[in-house]
Amino acid sequence: MERLTETPIQIGDVPALLDVTDLEVKETFGRIMYRRGSSSEIMRRCRELGQISISEVLANRLNLEEGDELEIPTPNGVRRLVIAGVFYDYRTEGGMVIMDRSTYHRYWPADHRYTSVGLYLESNTDPEWVRTLIRRDLEKSQEVFITSNRELRQEILRIFDQTFAITYALQVIAILVAIFGIVNTLILLVSERERDIGVLKAVGATNRQVQKMTLLEAGLMGFISFVLGSVNGILLSLLLIFVINKQSFGWTIQFSVPGSMFAKTLVLVLACALVAGFFPARAAAGKNVREVMRME
Repeated sequence: MERLTETPIQIGDVPALLDVTDLEVKETFGRIMYRRGSSSEIMRRCRELGQISISEVLANRLNLEEGDELEIPTPNGVRRLVIAGVFYDYRTEGGMVIMDRSTYHRYWPADHRYTSVGLYLESNTDPEWVRTLIRRDLEKSQEVFITSNRELRQEILRIFDQTFAITYALQVIAILVAIFGIVNTLILLVSERERDIGVLKAVGATNRQVQKMTLLEAGLMGFISFVLGSVNGILLSLLLIFVINKQSFGWTIQFSVPGSMFAKTLVLVLACALVAGFFPARAAAGKNVREVMRME
């Protein structure tokens, strides 16, 4: 069981949240993602040496790094505590400070309240059964809100899906526009190269070979578009993560290049390009050699 206490504090002109927890339990069952260093080593220093961890937002706002000292207001005056680590956090705007409960009781000796409790269940334990037991025991004394990590994750994903629904619609529109662009480009190329196609047929090229040639051009257009789009997408994501997000919100996210997603996108792009090139390829193969050569 992990006991949690949240206390609002003011660090200079920055409102922050002091998150007090049992770091020994957190180290065993939970996880805190730090931007540098070993998570277990950082939490050990917080427990044994009375150090603290701060969120990336707070570190960026106050221009602090690992190893610096942070002044924390307490009932017994301001205390300077060493920053053991900086962790990624997206819950607060002002920032967050994580402190072990033993350190908290040293500076807040009269505060023994808990604002929330985290339960870590064994793999064969039914969460609904535990939820029912807790509500049965506590519903008469106080109102409790109980949620599982799975439910919380599903709710977060639902909110993200709603937020980016317009993005998915724009993706579909972009694909359709790209398909029509390839169709128009290939039709224009076919009409401009009627003489070349006629000469190819005159020297023995078959309709199937002309179709393959046009489809190959469509595939190359799709592949080049994929490469240019991927490079631009990576550059824009780096700009968004490490410049815009950091300046606007004070936090960054972990950058990764999903290889499987790129592979799926490449297959989709090539498929759309070949579909778009189907009708221009048929039009090119259907050119009459005699008419084309007579016009020339």
